[in-house]
Amino acid sequence: MKTGLYFVGMLLMFQILTACNGNKAKHHVDTKLTKAELQKSIAELVRDKGCNSVGQCRSIAYGAKACGGPTSYLIYSTSTDEARLSREVNQYNHLVKKENIKNGTISNCSILIPPTLDCKKNRCIAVRQ
Repeated sequence: MKTGLYFVGMLLMFQILTACNGNKAKHHVDTKLTKAELQKSIAELVRDKGCNSVGQCRSIAYGAKACGGPTSYLIYSTSTDEARLSREVNQYNHLVKKENIKNGTISNCSILIPPTLDCKKNRCIAVRQ
């Protein structure tokens, strides 16, 4: 009797563990995009720069220099899906940082200042970059 209960308990634990691992692996695959896929998606997200006032204009740090800081700033309108943009830019920046470390990349270490934004002719633009 004890052997039977032990076997059932072990079988149940095995099923629970494999079910959890299967869901985790599937979720990970679904959310992991390549650097090129992220670049394309991000470009599409920031394409719409339409605005009626400067309050609708935003910028986000993009890329990663080897010694820290972004390589540029992307300008976009609040009509963009900001949560998705932030998530994808963070993923992209993380991939670039990992690539920099792996390749031993060096950079000029200059500090980029976030751009001053304006809404001109119903488009978000950088006044200074």
